[in-house]
Amino acid sequence: MISVEVSEKQEIDRLISYLKNSIESSSFQATQKAWLFQTIVIIQQYLEMNNYLWRDKCMADNFLWIKEQNPDSKLVIWAHNGHIQKTNLMMGDHLTQKLGSDYTTFGFLFFDGKFTAAGSKGLTSYNAVQAYPGTLEFLLDKLKEPVFLLDLKKINTDNHKDTEWLKRHIEYRGVGAMGGMQNEFFKRKIIDDFDYLIFIKTSTPSVLFPDPR
Repeated sequence: MISVEVSEKQEIDRLISYLKNSIESSSFQATQKAWLFQTIVIIQQYLEMNNYLWRDKCMADNFLWIKEQNPDSKLVIWAHNGHIQKTNLMMGDHLTQKLGSDYTTFGFLFFDGKFTAAGSKGLTSYNAVQAYPGTLEFLLDKLKEPVFLLDLKKINTDNHKDTEWLKRHIEYRGVGAMGGMQNEFFKRKIIDDFDYLIFIKTSTPSVLFPDPR
């Protein structure tokens, strides 16, 4: 939780109450009021932030709110594998509990290359650790296909002996926004985390916009 003094909290509560009353009594359309009230909710979520699990719950809640405003729409969330995974109380876990099979996950894996992150050298590109023997990326690279999609849902339901190893714990890359990690790989049951995998042999870093200052 963001650290604030009692007097500061009282002042924040007073301002939030004032904003809510002002929105309610305004001449805005109902949809405009709904978005303004949700903006206040996001501010309150930030003030109550105490760990990454709370952050992921808030991400899920905010997505579900957007979905409620657009009941006939199909929505796509683009986020780090760790956020969209369907386990460990991450955003995807909360969405799976609420949406069931209507929530479909695509995880991304790569063998080598670079990625953009905020690490020891600041916000820039970092060299990724090349996948080593025993990791999922190392094994997928043996297929000699630079880009492909793996249907984990079908593998799970087919229950074939040749793909049984994919249902066990195996190391796969978990690097994200924070670069320079000592260990980019973590042992998990990837078939529980995602419905599909997109494998890209070599990752290239995103291109940053120049600093306008």
